[in-house]
This record gives sequence, structure tokens and C-alpha cells, in this order.
Amino acid sequence: MILQRYILRELAATFLMVFLTISLIIFIGMGVQQYRRVEGLGFVLLLKSAPFMFCYAMNFSLPAGTLMASVLVFGRLAAENEITAIRAGGVPLWRVVHPALALGLSLSALFLIFNSHVAPEAIHQSRKLAQQGLLGTLANPPPVGTTLLVGSCRVLYKRYRNGAFEDFSISRTEKDGSVQTIWAQSARFVMEEQQPPRFVLQHVIWLMAQAKAPPHNWPVGQALAYEYPLDVEPLLQRSRRPIEMTTPQMLDRIAADEAMGKESTTLRAEHHKRMAWAMGPFVLVLLGASIGILLRKGSRLAGFGASLPGGTLYFVLATMGQVFATRLQLNPLALIWAADALFFAAGLVLLWRVYRI
Repeated sequence: MILQRYILRELAATFLMVFLTISLIIFIGMGVQQYRRVEGLGFVLLLKSAPFMFCYAMNFSLPAGTLMASVLVFGRLAAENEITAIRAGGVPLWRVVHPALALGLSLSALFLIFNSHVAPEAIHQSRKLAQQGLLGTLANPPPVGTTLLVGSCRVLYKRYRNGAFEDFSISRTEKDGSVQTIWAQSARFVMEEQQPPRFVLQHVIWLMAQAKAPPHNWPVGQALAYEYPLDVEPLLQRSRRPIEMTTPQMLDRIAADEAMGKESTTLRAEHHKRMAWAMGPFVLVLLGASIGILLRKGSRLAGFGASLPGGTLYFVLATMGQVFATRLQLNPLALIWAADALFFAAGLVLLWRVYRI
């Protein structure tokens, strides 16, 4: 028990350090990307969405942290001949690996609860926060031209100064596939109570590109002034996507679709993805422990180098399985669980090789 507590303490401390480091790196990258993508959201909204972005970062940092921590800890134990001393003392090797498996299994159980309830709600709240900030972005946009997406409308401008957009255009795709595009020399965004938000355009040219008509028959028009209202209610009241549903909500939706005779491939793929992704810590800690013992190097650089290829391949295979299952409407059970099955088998093979040493 003393030996197992010692290894478990080393694993927990190393995992916490690696997990926080990776989470912080992903969090900073996401924050910079979001701020550059929509600069007008500002730091206030960015700070409000920080907890939700950190929850999203945990989806990647937790499995990666278990893999790297197990490689580092067991690599150090092997490099300092502690594994050799333990085995020379008659302690079976499975007792050395047992704390890692217990930690991985515990993290997988917590990760499953997190993926089922916390992460979907965090993604949903983050989207709602960004959508609610869009109106503030339009009222105070970046001075240098950029592209802003407001529901089905794409807003593009060259410059914003003195409260007006210059070289402004807005396009919207209709349900029949036609695209309405409006160009204006200048535009102002107006928000008033009891009225929908709208753009007041000056020197306007508009074009309706119709999918079933030749270009020379597309309607074209122009006007000196025009008001373009924005229908933001559907945007703010949009229903949850599968990634934003908690697992109970998703299971209820699947049951309702099946009762109506509808296919639920996308929802089933998301459900399997959450369970398979939650098994990542257990599978990767098994693989990392075997790699660390075989590596026999305890430096952080060696541990990072040894865990990077395996972790990258795991994330790529898991993501590809979900994409193929969702877009190609294939069996999600085989595709999404393929990464876990492959890496679990690799971990068992490497662990058997460790026993043979």
C-alpha cells in the first residue's frame, strides 16, 4: 500500500501540473482566436466566456494530461532504477501499474459526467453569450474592416469611423438557395426600443442571385436610401445543437425521433463520442505507463516527445471516426470506438512486453 500511495501521489501531482499547463495553453489560444475573429466583442465579453472556454479546453487537456503524466512518472521510475528495485524485492509489476489504472479509471468516470452534463451546458452558454454580444459588436465594431456573421446574414465593411460603416455590404441566403446582396456607400446601425435593430443605408445597389435563373435575369436595383431590418429573434432563440444537449436531453430526443420513425445518426454519434472520449484517460494512462517503463528516461522533454505522437494519433483517429459517422451516416459504434480499441490493444501489448523484460 505504501508503494501504491507513493506512485499514486506522484501521478496525481504530475497530472495536475501537466493538465493545468495544457489547459492554459489551449485557453489562451482560444481567447486570442475569438478576440481576433470578432474584435468588437471586447474584453468584457471575453472574460464572461472564459469559464466556458476553459471547460471546452478540458476536453483535450484531460486525456493528454493523463498520457503525458504516466509517461513522465513511469519513465522517471525506470530511469532511476526504482522499477528494477521494486521487482527485485519480489513485488509484482502489476502492483506498480495498478495506481495508474485506478487513476485513469477514476478520471474516465469523472470525464464521462463532465461530458454528459457540464461541457454541453458550457458550450450552449458560450454560444448564447456570443450571440447576445453580436448587437453590441454591430453598435461598436472594429475600426478596420472585417466580416461579421449575424444569423444567416454576412456583414462586410472596409472601415468604421464617425459612427458609420464605409464600403458596406450585407448578404443573406434564402431557403430556396438564392442570395440577396446589398452594397452601400455608407451604413449606420440603429437600435431603438420597440423596434427591431436595423441598418440605415445610403447610396444602395442590390442584387438577387437566383439559383434557377441565368445571371442576366437576376433582379438588380438601386436606391439613395434604404433601411435593412435584422431579424435577431430566431438567432437568440435557436434550439440546441447535439453538442449542446446534455446526455438525458439527447436520449429523450433520440427516443422521440425513433418513435416518429426518424433517423438519429447524428445524435447517436454524439452520444457514442462522449462515452468513447471519456474512456480516453483510462486507455492513454495504460499506454503511457508501458511507454514510460520501456523508455527508461525521466526528463520532461523525453516524456513530452514520447507522448506527443501517440496523443496526436489518438485525437486524430477519434475525430475522424466522429466525422465519418456523422457526415457519411455510417455506424457510429465501430468508427467512434476504433481509437479506444486500437490504443487499448496497443497498451496491453506493450504492458505484456514490459512483463517479459
